Amino acid sequence: MSGSRASNSSDTGDRCDHWRQRVAIASGHSLHSVPPRDGRMQRRSRRLGLHAGGMGALSQSLAAACESYGVDIFLDTPVDHVAVKGGRAVGVVIRGGREYASKLVVSSADPNVTFNGLVAENVLPASFVRNIRRINYDSASVKINLALSELPDFTACPGVIAGPQHRGTIHICPDLQFIESAYADSLMAARAGPQFWNVRFQRGRSDSRPGG
Repeated sequence: MSGSRASNSSDTGDRCDHWRQRVAIASGHSLHSVPPRDGRMQRRSRRLGLHAGGMGALSQSLAAACESYGVDIFLDTPVDHVAVKGGRAVGVVIRGGREYASKLVVSSADPNVTFNGLVAENVLPASFVRNIRRINYDSASVKINLALSELPDFTACPGVIAGPQHRGTIHICPDLQFIESAYADSLMAARAGPQFWNVRFQRGRSDSRPGG
């Protein structure tokens, strides 16, 4: 799912008569999208895409691009802290004490890990540290990746070979009233009751799995 957070205002509910829109809002998003048919990330597209070869291929592509520019990549090398001298980051120190000097340090970790874990508090402005600690990392959804023995065989559209029935978004819930209730909770900013599943099968696209 992609898009901005759903509004709790009543006019939002007035405009959402279709159950698919209500699914999107009940799951915490006002925009809901289905991946492109070819499974590839399309330029300037706001739809959710599935990377060819799976998400692991994205990391491999980034690594290959870096290595083509002469970048050294160190695996299984946890960073203990960022080395700071004279108010500037000058490198990183890995566990074990070895230091790698650098003119520039870029962190892909979130602000909490970077500034509350990797950088000493006494080298940062107090107001900055307070603001970092106020960041709310609560999330309304959880993503779980599961490896299945085969694609689902649906009663209404049978077959375990990748087909159209495996390429859309699947909502697992008892009935539409279940979605209506979750939608009503979202409008009232209430704590949600039982949750439904929003499922996509990456292998449902022939070019989105390793070697496929």
